[in-house]
Amino acid sequence: YAIDMVRGLEPIRPTWMEEPIPPERIGAFVKIRQAARVPIATGEHVYTRWQTKELLVAGAVDWLQNDPDWTGGITELTKICTLASAFETPVVAHGHSLLPALHVAGAQSPSTVPFVEYLLRHQPAKQYFHTYIYEPKHGNVKLPDLPGLGIVLDEDKITARDVLQY
Repeated sequence: YAIDMVRGLEPIRPTWMEEPIPPERIGAFVKIRQAARVPIATGEHVYTRWQTKELLVAGAVDWLQNDPDWTGGITELTKICTLASAFETPVVAHGHSLLPALHVAGAQSPSTVPFVEYLLRHQPAKQYFHTYIYEPKHGNVKLPDLPGLGIVLDEDKITARDVLQY
């Protein structure tokens, strides 16, 4: 089924097909990648550089999407990017962890991390307690001049103990 699905996407030429099967099925990833012309991505549920290395050595993926939080933070994701660069495989960090992903992207070549996934716009509650809201404008995010990851909590919002509505 996965091969048929990926082949069916070929006419629209997507940038990638994300996790058509669970990432631990490395042999099946290889078969899908060989059978279709759509690039294959995975990594959201790949938590270590050693698991990532297995995918890369097998030739199972075209794009990696390791999550900065789930891999153990900036240091581990940086190591994964270094590994990926040796295999000429780009990394676009998964999802909701914009600030760690931006720190990693800023330390890499654009050929290794060509862009950053940004999902916070659709989940404003994730930034509710921050003093600085990261809002994309024309495809860019302006970062504050703050130390560390740039997160400062709004004490008044914390003290108010508001119930957040999703």
